[in-house]
Amino acid sequence: MGENCSRLSAHFWIFYVVLVYVAGLSVRQSIVLAVLFTSASRGLERAAGKPLRRFTPYYVRIKPRWHLLLADFKLISKPEEWHAIQESFNEKPSSEYRVLRDVLFFTVVDQAEDFERTSIYWNNHRCFVSNVKFEEDMEPIQVERESDVEFLRRSGVRFFMKVGMDGYKLGIRVADWWWEERKASCPKRLSSS
Repeated sequence: MGENCSRLSAHFWIFYVVLVYVAGLSVRQSIVLAVLFTSASRGLERAAGKPLRRFTPYYVRIKPRWHLLLADFKLISKPEEWHAIQESFNEKPSSEYRVLRDVLFFTVVDQAEDFERTSIYWNNHRCFVSNVKFEEDMEPIQVERESDVEFLRRSGVRFFMKVGMDGYKLGIRVADWWWEERKASCPKRLSSS
């Protein structure tokens, strides 16, 4: 309050001195006009308000070390398997996105201050989405078990990424039966808490 009063007082005296000595108006005219100008300048300051925080677009580029992750989670057993997977991508067109070959890449174009409205360009698929909730098939990686029924024998593996309370969460989805058999020998889930 005191700072506002001293600023208003300073504005008043500046207007008053300019009107009396520069413009040559009478004391009475200068006082009235200085009060009006001070009032107007205060109104303009209020109308201008505080500057809004501006959003700056940014991009996220993720290139996992698949050979290490796949080996840690027992999805490949030796480095030669990873080399074979990489070789298999030579047959696929480079315009087709493959999560095991290409980086995960998206651009946050716009975001509301309340995080309710977000515009994201998913560079890999050349489309816009409203939230980070990506899931990709990790072909040719599959998990297998013994079964007489062909479609029960193999199950696909998927990579996912989504927004969590404390940042982006990345993971690999596998069949429940496979995970139950191998979870004891796999790395423990990383937690930020």
